[in-house]
Amino acid sequence: MSRDEKRLDAAHSGPGSSVDASGSQGVLIGDNALQVNYFAHSPAGPKWPIVVGNPPSVATAYQERSALMAELKSALNSNRTAIVTQVMSGDGGVGKTQLAASVFHNAFTAKMADLSIWITATSRQAVVSQYAETLSRLQLTAPVNDPELSARALLTWLRETEHPWLVVLDDLSDPGDLNGLWPVGPNGRTLVTTRRRDAVLSESNRICIDVGVFEPEESGRYLNMRLPRAHAPAEDLAEREALASDLGHLPLALAQASAVILDGGWACGEYRRQFRDRTHTLVDLFPNAVEDYRQRTVAATWSLATESANRLVPAGVSAHLLNLTAFLSPNGIPEKILTAARAQDYVREEFQAESAPPISAENLRTAIRNLHRLSIVTHDTAEKFRPVRIHALAQRATRECLSGEARLNATRAAARALLSVWPSVERDADLSEILRQNARALEYTAGNDLWLDESYLALFRSGESLGEMGLVREALSYWQKIHQTANSLLGPEHSSTLLARENIALWRGRSGNASGATAALSELLADRRRILGPDHPDTLSTRNTLAYWTGRTGNAHGAVEALTALLPALLRVLGRDNPMTLATRSNLAYWRGRAGDPSGARLAFAQIVADRERVLGSDHTDTLSARHSAAYWQGPAGDPQGARDALRHVLDDRMRVLGPHHPDTLTTRHELARWVGRSGEPAAAAAAFDELLTDRLRILGPDHPDTLAARGNLGLWTGEAGDPHTAMTTFEKLVADRIRVQGPDHPETLTSRHHLACWRGKAGNAPAAVQGLDMLLPARLRVQGPNHPDTLTTRHELGCWQARLGDIATGIAQLESVLVDRLRVLGPEHPDTHVTHRELAALRQLLGDR
Repeated sequence: MSRDEKRLDAAHSGPGSSVDASGSQGVLIGDNALQVNYFAHSPAGPKWPIVVGNPPSVATAYQERSALMAELKSALNSNRTAIVTQVMSGDGGVGKTQLAASVFHNAFTAKMADLSIWITATSRQAVVSQYAETLSRLQLTAPVNDPELSARALLTWLRETEHPWLVVLDDLSDPGDLNGLWPVGPNGRTLVTTRRRDAVLSESNRICIDVGVFEPEESGRYLNMRLPRAHAPAEDLAEREALASDLGHLPLALAQASAVILDGGWACGEYRRQFRDRTHTLVDLFPNAVEDYRQRTVAATWSLATESANRLVPAGVSAHLLNLTAFLSPNGIPEKILTAARAQDYVREEFQAESAPPISAENLRTAIRNLHRLSIVTHDTAEKFRPVRIHALAQRATRECLSGEARLNATRAAARALLSVWPSVERDADLSEILRQNARALEYTAGNDLWLDESYLALFRSGESLGEMGLVREALSYWQKIHQTANSLLGPEHSSTLLARENIALWRGRSGNASGATAALSELLADRRRILGPDHPDTLSTRNTLAYWTGRTGNAHGAVEALTALLPALLRVLGRDNPMTLATRSNLAYWRGRAGDPSGARLAFAQIVADRERVLGSDHTDTLSARHSAAYWQGPAGDPQGARDALRHVLDDRMRVLGPHHPDTLTTRHELARWVGRSGEPAAAAAAFDELLTDRLRILGPDHPDTLAARGNLGLWTGEAGDPHTAMTTFEKLVADRIRVQGPDHPETLTSRHHLACWRGKAGNAPAAVQGLDMLLPARLRVQGPNHPDTLTTRHELGCWQARLGDIATGIAQLESVLVDRLRVLGPEHPDTHVTHRELAALRQLLGDR
């Protein structure tokens, strides 16, 4: 006799039993110990197995998703007596119902359950009703016509029965609907699908499984099965892969798109063009639900979930917050963007004044959690920056629900919130990249709407960030694109269009084309003088930048002359303490040092430090930069130990103010290591550069210009410490990487070639040194010109190595020519001129002795 039969035949006097007027026995069941009578309709009992409910069929081209199914089946096949409830949580359209249907049908086919119940759990009433229906199918009933009591009777039977059972609660809308209705029992398994992520779903022997979109290979298999090659025999499979990527690998979107493609007789490429055309809405692209996925359309699947989130406290906030996420990066929006003061302003303004709840960062954070609970977004609180992620199709569905004005408001708010959290000093490369990703997404989703007011300044900040993080080529390409858009939408004479031109010139110079930078800046200066006038701050700024890049072409004296002429105008128009005036004074001091007056540079920077401390404070980044320069110029002025010691103090303060990973901190470490070497400690310098290289690789990456510079200095000081062969090997690898990253004509590539040739000579191969320098010289002349200090340095070294190879007369002739040009270009007091003079005198004496 089964346990159920024993209970039905129990003695009337048994504990917890009673007899009603009709003679039926009563049994205590349920959490509230209600006395409910139930009995079997038929002595024969039910016919096993029993299936209750209407589970969907498994989709055409269904993907097994082996990792998820293995996790699900392991519990279903388990022989443990522990109560197991599995909750599959995920966004709408990811295929949770299909996974549950597969489990349900497999369990029936494999005869794993005597009782299988499928319930569409969109309300408590729906669950209770199906529980009551199941009780009836078991030929058990409660005499009281109360569905809740019938449901509790079924739950008691599930706890007590020896028959294996499976209950699927599909599309659970609210976990609260299952209060008192969770099916449990040692011989049963429960599977729940839901968008919700409430904490209660992972409590009390419940195992939560996150269900995401298809993996790329799963998407590919699905489309290949749904769209056989016979449908479009000439179609490139790459188009199918691209379509899956466009749809974000969302199973529902793939199902509906493939149905449209089949019905319309299209190829994937044709459908993709329609999809990427912003004039087509998701309703156009996914007009109907498909039989395989008996759900709402792609657009509707998020709309209803958003309505549910919007009802949660703080009521009405989630939908407005979702509008902001619709214009930012689907791959991660830092929480602080969505809780910024600008985001608060937007949500507050979207409410009617009389109905607005208190808006704060905290209740915006609660609204994010509400969206997370409904699986509309994923909010990863354990991850750095607490990012919010959202499917790109959910973003598109949200954008398409916004009217023209509402769309503009959301766009502007997203841009302002993004801009407001962007740090003026970028200390974290990871954060910088995430913010730039959000700016790129904003540019794509908002389009020209960004340019209707100054929201586009978020795009300008993204361009500045590229440069600040050392992504030189990317910055140049970015500013060229921004200029093209600004020129088209704002006009060629708009201040922002001119600013974009200035940035193009700047990054052209930093990419290695100093002459191109000066040519572009000369044209810009003429236009700014014509449009703005000679005394406009932007005009004066262009003069300062042009002078700087004039120096970078090798004309340090020309830079000094231009900056000396500019300074009185800045003092007259802007004043002594204006940041532009101080920046120009810094540039003047720098180029005075490069022109051969390091003592003048040191004294000038000492005064600039005093002025910046007075105006900006001792910890301002500009003050620290001035202190760095003042410390540096002590070395060329004849005090390398003083430069070393002063740079140590600057490093301490930059570590304290900016942190150890800031590019300025790393720059001071770089210069400190150099002056440690020039103070007579080459081995210590090599060790310092080795540590710096490790940090730059980790923080900036292997291809950053500063990382490449650290490698070059590591090779240099390793050689100076007595290991020329390692130095030579280092520069061989560095030259190859500089050519790959910066190009064969970049000045730094040419400098690395120069060092490689010299270290080949010092390693014992003087002919290779002469050959390398001789091959380098034409490139120096072509790229940098005959008067550039680097060109003169290569000519100087070529003469020295020709002499060391035994051809003293040729070496003397080369150095005599170099001396004439260094006297003309650099002047008689420049350190480089003195070096050539000494080498030439030594060779003349050697030739005379011979």
